[in-house]
Amino acid sequence: MRRNRLVLIAVMALALATLACNALASRFQPAQPPAPQGPTPTPGAPEPTPGPAGQSPLKIGDGPTIGAPRETRVAVEEQTQILEQLAEEQYDQDALAVVGETFTFTIQLDESKRLLWVFGWCAASADLVEQNLQGMTVEFSVNGTPVDLGQFHVVDGQSGDLPCRYYLAVVYDWPSGPTQLEVKVTFNELVNDGLSEYPPGSQWFIYDVTAP
Repeated sequence: MRRNRLVLIAVMALALATLACNALASRFQPAQPPAPQGPTPTPGAPEPTPGPAGQSPLKIGDGPTIGAPRETRVAVEEQTQILEQLAEEQYDQDALAVVGETFTFTIQLDESKRLLWVFGWCAASADLVEQNLQGMTVEFSVNGTPVDLGQFHVVDGQSGDLPCRYYLAVVYDWPSGPTQLEVKVTFNELVNDGLSEYPPGSQWFIYDVTAP
């Protein structure tokens, strides 16, 4: 059975709830949270660019604010909704596995709210997760402005029986009107997650968010 490396909508809420209750609880002591130094890169993961990224919330021009990783940890613990949960579009696993495609998620907000922006990569083993990420480039942007990976909270967890790595950021202060978030995933070489193969090429995940 083919499983897409993107965190699937059907299991995302459960996966994040599990991360909130288990992974985060084991990594951080609630009574004495760690200093806000941003996520620590793990071997094989795309490395954040050195600099102040992740130290504080990031305001994107006239667009929304990307919270600091410590804010995202709180949002996960509170089981904040993810963007896909509010999207009009639904894609099946086979569709999402196609390299070279653009996938659009249209989200109409009734009010400005905090939402989680999430990218996840899963594979048949933890070693494959690391190996796959070495052959990939993941880029985030808001209204065409790049967002440094250091702004994202990075967590290792599970989706069903698959080990995964999650990149999460809480987004808030949505401006009135449209905002576009983009995740570009580039396979720099043939990537095999133990279930499917992904040839060299790119995929684009576009989130068109409209706030009142």
